[in-house]
Amino acid sequence: MNNGTRSSRQRMQAHPAAVIGPVVALLIALYVPTFVQLWHFWETDENFGHGFLVPLVSLYLVWRARDRLKRIPVEPHAPPIPWLISALLLYVVGFRGAILSASAVSFVLVLTWFLWFFLGGAFVREIRFALFFLVFMIPIPMLDQLSNPLKLLASQVATPAVRALGVPIYREGAVLFLPHFSLEVATACSGLKALVLVTALGTLYGHLTLNGLWERLALIISCIPIAFAANIGRIVIVALLSLRVSGEQLLHLVHDYSGLPVYVIAGVLLAVTGWGIEWLSRRKRMSSSSRRSV
Repeated sequence: MNNGTRSSRQRMQAHPAAVIGPVVALLIALYVPTFVQLWHFWETDENFGHGFLVPLVSLYLVWRARDRLKRIPVEPHAPPIPWLISALLLYVVGFRGAILSASAVSFVLVLTWFLWFFLGGAFVREIRFALFFLVFMIPIPMLDQLSNPLKLLASQVATPAVRALGVPIYREGAVLFLPHFSLEVATACSGLKALVLVTALGTLYGHLTLNGLWERLALIISCIPIAFAANIGRIVIVALLSLRVSGEQLLHLVHDYSGLPVYVIAGVLLAVTGWGIEWLSRRKRMSSSSRRSV
């Protein structure tokens, strides 16, 4: 290492606020339009209403690791410059083309690059999940195109489930006809919101409770059927309520409270699945250790 590089690193370690402060201010100024658009997106898109919480969760994860982070020495190191250039070009493409997802991904990449540059790779590796979790606040391109297929699939699966419970039901497309009520499986009931939110929760839950990579991946993959099953549960509950509640009252319940069963069912299924994966993993480790001891 030459003397110039060594002295610059020493100055950075001695006065980190003086060096990092202007860079943080510059990043905030650069990405203010992205932050404003993200805020508006979270307010208006029902599938990403949880976006407000994602940065807070990431900050909590960093705070949770504060003791380990304090023990990591500050070792500034420049990651590959093409990484930074590509991230900034992605921002330009997103800003000029009004592609919010591109600008938001650019922010995460640029933030990671500067954290690595100022604090070192060990620091970034320690908070890598907190940085990765930020992707759940970013719009997914063409996600709405899944809405219609999911609506049709949900209505197809829910119809025999409701019929099996003794409730007369007839389906035309995504519209379910019940004895005193007709229920359209609209976009809000397609399960898209549940899929996005349950995947985020499953990823976080796996990180906090499971140790192995494959165990965490198994839980994340299981979020897809869990979200779908929870949404089917909502449709079945609404169908059963139609036998006891008048049409106007049921419409009010569907509009205001029908999302609650989805998250209750999904939460229970997620916890049970996580416990099952952990139990199987523990059994496998015990079996491997017993074979080695023999």
